Amino acid sequence: MRAVPCGFVGKPATRNGDAGEVPSNRPAHWLVAQGVRPESRVELVLPRSVGLVVAMLGVLKAGGVYAPGTRCLLAQRIGQLTDQIQDLERRQALLAERHVSQLIE
Repeated sequence: MRAVPCGFVGKPATRNGDAGEVPSNRPAHWLVAQGVRPESRVELVLPRSVGLVVAMLGVLKAGGVYAPGTRCLLAQRIGQLTDQIQDLERRQALLAERHVSQLIE
């Protein structure tokens, strides 16, 4: 997944029913220009706000899939992945040891 930094300032919402239509077109067109295609994953690191909703709609309009994220969750996820990799390496070492011992016997 590639991080795409964005900072959009949308127009104020109107009361005529198209509140999310115009503001979300701008990020959608920009994301498509950045290479977002159908089923591309776009992580949104934004505070809960109207801007987040506009960004989510923009990602969906671009054909992408949005994934919520925060900076603290990112660090936590990296830690989880590191733990999983270390656990996998330990399991592989045990399997290799068992395989070698079976070949020797």
